[in-house]
Amino acid sequence: MGGFLFTHKQIMTNESPPTLETARAVTLRTCEEQLAWIPKLVPTYKRAFAGEPWFEVSRCPACDSFTRLSPGDRCPTCRTKLVEAYSNQEVSEMLSAIFQNRRATLYVETDARGNVLVAAIAYTWTKALIYEKKYRVKGRDSDELRRVLAEKVPEQFTWIDEIFADRALRESGNLREFERIIKDMLRGKKSGTIVFRTISPQLKEKAKRVFPQTEIYDVPDPKVPPGVSSLVIIRIT
Repeated sequence: MGGFLFTHKQIMTNESPPTLETARAVTLRTCEEQLAWIPKLVPTYKRAFAGEPWFEVSRCPACDSFTRLSPGDRCPTCRTKLVEAYSNQEVSEMLSAIFQNRRATLYVETDARGNVLVAAIAYTWTKALIYEKKYRVKGRDSDELRRVLAEKVPEQFTWIDEIFADRALRESGNLREFERIIKDMLRGKKSGTIVFRTISPQLKEKAKRVFPQTEIYDVPDPKVPPGVSSLVIIRIT
């Protein structure tokens, strides 16, 4: 899991989509408050990653790879029956572990009915952990990744682990509060540096437009094809 996306998956509804003006935003910093949001975050997370650009709709338990096919279909590689990409329990446990162990900051935007439109999760991290947990794959490495981590990333920084939106509920404007998200994530932190990885061109463009000092480096991500993923670094002074 992990990544940055805004899904194009549509859900049929008789209700009008919420406008930017009706959205409500809150930033939560205590574990108790964050845990209470998990039931609402889970369906948004799953819908987001099922859409563009990830299309993680189903997973092959044999190949351990994601596909855009429906659960119950056969894996195109090994013909094993596909299962749901992420179960409710799996996502819930993942979020719970972050909130309980990482001293995370959670940003949430909701519509007037309380549905989650956008969510972002960040916490303080180190270079050693970003390499070990997000990039290191046995037998694969990158000179460019090592160079960027050594020269451009401070020893301690704020890592945005997730940022996701449900475009079925609000098709556009999901990055409208990007500046607030970044500044809220940094509030109270010793480091003024935000780091995240993304395959979303829109997110990279937004970061560069809002924070012109943004640095973007194309480094390999073992989960996606070469040349797709970028490491984004924003320094706030």
